[in-house]
Amino acid sequence: MIVKNSRFEQIRLTWRMLMHSFLIYEDEVIQPEPILMSKESTVKTASLSGLLYLISAYDASKIDSIEDRKISEAKKNAVKAYISDEIDSLCKKKEKLEKQLNATDGCSINTKIQRVIDELSATEHRILEEINKSKGTLAQVLYERDRLAECNLLLDRYEKLRSQYATDIKRLAFIVEGEVNMEKLHLLNKCPFCDGDLLTEMDESYTESANGELKRISELLTELGAVEQTVITDKNHCLDRISVLNSERDETERFIRTELRPRAEKLTITLSDYHTLVRLQKELEIVNELHKEKTEDYGRILAAHENKANEYKPREHFPIGFEADMTRMFNEVLRECRYENLLSAMFSLKDFDVIVNSKHKADFGKGYKAFLNVTLAITMREYLCKYGKYAPCLLIVDSPLLSLEQGVSDSAPDSMKSGLIEYLMRTQDIGQTIIIENRIPKLDYEKYNVKLNNFTKGKTRGRYGLLSDVFI
Repeated sequence: MIVKNSRFEQIRLTWRMLMHSFLIYEDEVIQPEPILMSKESTVKTASLSGLLYLISAYDASKIDSIEDRKISEAKKNAVKAYISDEIDSLCKKKEKLEKQLNATDGCSINTKIQRVIDELSATEHRILEEINKSKGTLAQVLYERDRLAECNLLLDRYEKLRSQYATDIKRLAFIVEGEVNMEKLHLLNKCPFCDGDLLTEMDESYTESANGELKRISELLTELGAVEQTVITDKNHCLDRISVLNSERDETERFIRTELRPRAEKLTITLSDYHTLVRLQKELEIVNELHKEKTEDYGRILAAHENKANEYKPREHFPIGFEADMTRMFNEVLRECRYENLLSAMFSLKDFDVIVNSKHKADFGKGYKAFLNVTLAITMREYLCKYGKYAPCLLIVDSPLLSLEQGVSDSAPDSMKSGLIEYLMRTQDIGQTIIIENRIPKLDYEKYNVKLNNFTKGKTRGRYGLLSDVFI
């Protein structure tokens, strides 16, 4: 069902309400009236409603006719009450947001955010420096521990060496003591077995050499003691240094743990709070905008004329971008069809017709009216194929290539005729197109697989007319 008049009265949609836009007769192709709208004043609204249904499936079966005044008044009061409640709710929310935002000082939020970001960056940089400092201190501790281990190893070796020297001294003392005791012994002159004389030989004395060796070892012990003392001094220095470095490292880590990291966490929380304030500002802006819109809506309802009845105006129900899309597509069709001297072209939703080079279609000659009517019908078919809910995908035109008086050379009209036919051949994929014409331009129709039929009006020779086996 579609709406047929301003009172929302309905009528069933039939092909007859739409066919004038897709089946254009010879006497209609040159009409000055809009080709997309019926010429009969009683069905103009219905014809526009039919197109509207093809575009957006605007079904009038769900629409009531003009309501009773009491019902309309009740609905308007309900809408007023709803909008008033919405305004009150928005006012409360606005007040709450303003209180939260006013809790900050006069400095702008963006300035505060930048300050916090700068301070947080500096704190994180300081944390990184302290970490690197702790790493450097740890490296020194490890170095001192390596030196300490080296000192302990040397002292252990020196202790073993000292023990070896003490053993050597005891051995030498034993040799000297042996020689002293040997001198006290009485040597035998006779053999106790054969009573023969024994030769007395003087054994070599080791006392002197032992004393020399003992003196050398004593000197080595003295030197060893001095070296040990030096190593002990180095060891104590390493221990002191390790203690100092560990204290420095502990202090650095404590500074990071107790001061820097808490400061960074606090700044992060502050930054999050400031971002929340920014979000609240944005939310307040949205609330203000909604408040403004609701207030304007409420004012429009209050200012509406009490006795004015709602009327159905089909042009108000076409899509928002319908006029702009039709204008754009109509310009493209004219350019593709090689329209001569095209400066500007637009589709007027108010007139439901086209204006070319600032002239209304009715101001052109018959040839141009025919050309503009056909190209507008082509544009509507393409719009329905691209944006519409339903597309008839059919266009039948009788004698569109009338004489085009352009005021230029004779070849110009032929260029527009050829351009129109070539464009239709290139766009066969959007639907079937039937052109009935006495003379057609010489083009390569086989290239586009176009079917050419000659009507002979002969019942026995050739094809009589468009419909087979139909004779007049």
